[in-house]
Formats: sequence, C-alpha cells, structure tokens
Amino acid sequence: MRLFLLPISTRRSLLYCQRLNHHLNSQKTIIDKVTEKASKTWHQWENSEKKYQKSITEYGNKVFQRISFEEWGLKTIPPLSARRKQDELMGADKVEVIFPSRYIAQERLGDILGKLALSGSKHIEFILENKLLKPAPSPELDNLYPSDPPSDKAKEAKYTGDRAGDNVDALYDKEEVMLLRKHSGEAISNSLDIPELRGELERAIHQVEASLKAQKELKEEKRHMDGATNSDPGKPGNETDEKR
Repeated sequence: MRLFLLPISTRRSLLYCQRLNHHLNSQKTIIDKVTEKASKTWHQWENSEKKYQKSITEYGNKVFQRISFEEWGLKTIPPLSARRKQDELMGADKVEVIFPSRYIAQERLGDILGKLALSGSKHIEFILENKLLKPAPSPELDNLYPSDPPSDKAKEAKYTGDRAGDNVDALYDKEEVMLLRKHSGEAISNSLDIPELRGELERAIHQVEASLKAQKELKEEKRHMDGATNSDPGKPGNETDEKR
C-alpha cells in the first residue's frame, strides 16, 4: 500500500491510503472487491449526466460531511490482517508515504502518523513500531501547493505540535490558514491519477474551511462583546461625564 499525507491547512492534513495490489484479483478479499466497486460507482455517479445519479451523490456527500475527514482518511487504510503483517515485515508490501516536502518535514512524519494512529489505526501503529515507513518526498506535490505560505506571518512561523493534526512546519503561532482550495482536489487527484482521492480532498477542504470560518466568527463576536462591555458607562471604573 501507499500512503499520502496531504496538508489541507497549516495545521491539518489528510491521510489517504492507495492499495497498490488491487490489480491482482487473487489478492483481493470480498470486502476489497465490494469496496472498490462501490467507490468506482460513486465516482462515476458524481460525474454522471443523469440527474438522479448526481442528486443522490450530492445528497450523500452532504451526509458524509458530518463525519470528520480525518476519520474518512483512516477508513481508507486496510485492516491489519496476519497476511498483511507478514508481507510488510518481509518487505513484499512497501509502505511508502508520499508528501509535499515544502510543507512537511521528513523528520516529523513519525510524530504526525503517530498522532493519527492514536485516533484509531492499529495498522499505522504497526508500521511505525516496526520501522516500515518509507518516506517519499514528492516534487510533483510541491508544485501543486502554493510556493509560499499565504501570509507574510508564515516567515516567522514555528511548529507548535500541540494537537493532533499539527503537522506542517510552516505553522503560525496564532493563525491557521488554508493551503488548498476546492479546485485543488481535482488538480491533485488528476496529477496523481487517483480519481477517488478527489472526493476525500474536497470533503477535507470543505470541513477545514467551515471550521476556520466558525472560529473567525466566534472571535469577531467575542471582540464585539468585549468592546461593548468596555464602553458600558455603568461598568466599574468607567466614569461618566455626570460623575465628573
């Protein structure tokens, strides 16, 4: 299998697994075959000219938005079977992790994936414990990301590492910003030739954008309330003209 670690913002990334041996029917389980068929059908329906098929996928994607993109990403990782353990330990199944080195430092991969393993992936935990990770910085991905973080503040950014998902070296001490936009999902999936990745990326981008928008609105509301409180003449310490 092959892992992709794709930063969505300066603090959150999507982990996606591509199963390399799916072209070998003899190695597919029934679950693998059903999952692959369902994924291909869903992708075809998303791009279908038939209105009812497109409507079903649009409604379904809205429902899926309620599940975090991190959880969806972990679902792409195959279960840790005895056979997979043996293949990976013997080197028959290389575990590459592909990432944009512009925004993720190679020496931090273990820490990043370790945090994700704590969120529910025994398979990732097994790979890390047995040192089966094969880092693969991708110039192709670097070219698909902005050449510089979208803020001058990023030049003075520091890696905070204080929460699961803090995984980009160019993190802000105070500000999290988007690295990808909706159109990025199609561009990256086309470049990597993984059609199924587009939906995962678009879901992640939508969720992170919504989260940042909510955080911004909350800060603005708090700032407004603080301003109203400070200007209240009845607040202790605020003297009115009449008292003067």
